[in-house]
Amino acid sequence: MIWWTGCSPARRRIGWVTDIIEHRTYERKVYYAVVLDAFSRRVVGWSIDSSQTATLVTNALEMAIANRDPEPGVIVHSDSAA
Repeated sequence: MIWWTGCSPARRRIGWVTDIIEHRTYERKVYYAVVLDAFSRRVVGWSIDSSQTATLVTNALEMAIANRDPEPGVIVHSDSAA
């Protein structure tokens, strides 16, 4: 993990934000799920699949957990746009 010096642990637990993006290719649509660390503004987890399923999101979240090993209480925010 990379943390900036002088920052309190509480600021580091600001949370993660997630989103799913649809991208059209010549052959078909693909979906990209991303997890961003709100404090560092870095992508900490991502997943690409041909269908928008729970597995797409779960894989991205599992990658984020493996990459950052978050402390208990981290907040994950996702927006369900229509």
